[in-house]
Amino acid sequence: MPSFSIMGDVKADIPQPEVRSEARDANPLFLGGSERESLLARKGEWAVVDGASLGKGVESSAYAEEDVSALAKFLKKNWGRKVVLICDGLAGPVAGEVCRDLQKALGCYVVSVPPRCVAGCEGCIGRYLKDALDVIAAKYDRNALDRLYLECSADLGRIPGKGDEGLRRAYWDAVAKGDKVAACSACAEAVAADGTWAAQYAERSYSEANKVCSDDSVKEAWLRRFLGAGMTWPAGALFDLLWKKNAADPNAEMLRMAREAADGGDPNAMVRIGRAYREGRGVEKDLNKAAEWMRKACSGNHGWTNELFDVLWRIGTPESYKEMNGVARSRAAEGDAGALGRIGRMYRDGRGEDKDLDKAAEWMRKAYAKNHAWANELFDVLWKMGTPEADEEMLEIIGVRASEGDSGAIVRMGRAYRDGKGVKKDVEKAAEWMRKAHAKNHSWDNELFDVLWRTGTPEAFEEMNGLIGSRASEGDPNAMGRVGRMYRDGKGEEKNLIKAAEWMRKANAKNSVWANELFDVLWNIDDPKIHKEMLSLVEGLAGKGDAGSMLRLARMYRDGKGVEKDVEKAVELLEKASQTRPDAKKELEEIRKTL
Repeated sequence: MPSFSIMGDVKADIPQPEVRSEARDANPLFLGGSERESLLARKGEWAVVDGASLGKGVESSAYAEEDVSALAKFLKKNWGRKVVLICDGLAGPVAGEVCRDLQKALGCYVVSVPPRCVAGCEGCIGRYLKDALDVIAAKYDRNALDRLYLECSADLGRIPGKGDEGLRRAYWDAVAKGDKVAACSACAEAVAADGTWAAQYAERSYSEANKVCSDDSVKEAWLRRFLGAGMTWPAGALFDLLWKKNAADPNAEMLRMAREAADGGDPNAMVRIGRAYREGRGVEKDLNKAAEWMRKACSGNHGWTNELFDVLWRIGTPESYKEMNGVARSRAAEGDAGALGRIGRMYRDGRGEDKDLDKAAEWMRKAYAKNHAWANELFDVLWKMGTPEADEEMLEIIGVRASEGDSGAIVRMGRAYRDGKGVKKDVEKAAEWMRKAHAKNHSWDNELFDVLWRTGTPEAFEEMNGLIGSRASEGDPNAMGRVGRMYRDGKGEEKNLIKAAEWMRKANAKNSVWANELFDVLWNIDDPKIHKEMLSLVEGLAGKGDAGSMLRLARMYRDGKGVEKDVEKAVELLEKASQTRPDAKKELEEIRKTL
């Protein structure tokens, strides 16, 4: 008889030796060194992974990506193709996603568990699994497995269940028609009516309906019924719905619900409370309290360490940086891409470590090797390094990610052609890449606009105008400012400084980064009625150390526009601005010639 090594909680009378993983309860995907040694010490001929357990303690499959990769490598190295993954369709959406990721990584054998429509069916499932594993171990036979599946499904169908039969029919009719919303509604009603059969389908039914239902109030009603029946899984989903509302009463309920779950030791609830303090949702914003809750969450599920890192990063004290460094390095030692990339950020920005772009690139490369999502941040570090070798590596990395359809990578290819970094400068090719990025994500409108602006052809101006108009009408300040530039320079629109000022004012009202450009438009209009407005635009920013605003305020004192003429004050401002602005230094030299 074949021997099996079991990972998870497979309920079947499987021949010995049976080896159960002692992986952390918070995340069964994670296998530490001692747990791997335990498995290998009593290694069976086949490895069996129970997919139903894989979503335990994991809020999203995205957080489990590195653990799935590590588990797949461990299984492939020690069992090769002799791995069987048991997929339970009722195990929940996260477990289903993790199962799909693991199956894709391994190319292993799969046994699907028939839907368990009633309680008390463990015996049927156990016999089915044992027989299915025997078939796979002896000689893989798809027809035999299909026959076993149908026999088990028939056995389950004969087990009597309870619950309203009308709702049962309504549920199955909706499933047959593919109406996921109606199916979830019938399931929720049946659960409220104490339908045991419906409880088995609740989480899967909600997961499927959630993807197609756009009415949050309907989803909220489903979740409240499931919660009322004593289920715990809906708490997190309901929290997230209330989070979207961002209103006083929902926030209070959201936190109360999270605290109840946190009191029960749920790390997912703890991290949600941490987020509430981080964002000031339902409580006063407090990054230190956010960090406290994130620490508690990490003690129950080490997968939350990256969120703790991000909070400590925002706190920004020497103490938080020290802790942040330790948090990232402990997780990085386990090969987590998120932690590896975050260490790269520390070296990139000089936070928690001395600034060092070479070391930042080293860590970003490690993160990228495990997860290509880090390609863009690695690109940005290499871009800053600016060496020919860095430029060559930068383009090779981003080319892979761009070919995978990532809009951030595609737009970075456009920047390379725009600035001639690693490739010959070519604004036409830059525009081509920017258009591809824009087609995938309209947030790149403004960068495409800027490349078209550089292209300078009537066709480019026409495209530029049509591109930015809708974005500006939606209230995007950067788009509004760019419309102002068109009127200011007569590109894509007839030159009109009054209209340019109107658009720049709208942009500045949403983002003060446009204050200096608005000032310049008003300066060129040169109407005494707007001198006071000009002063208000730059005076505050100059006081905060903005060199561009200092330069402009100096011009006002130099010429006596909106203020009493004061050349000494102008010189003082220009001296400060010239530390970072070459144009200010030039104006300072010119004004000194007149003294």
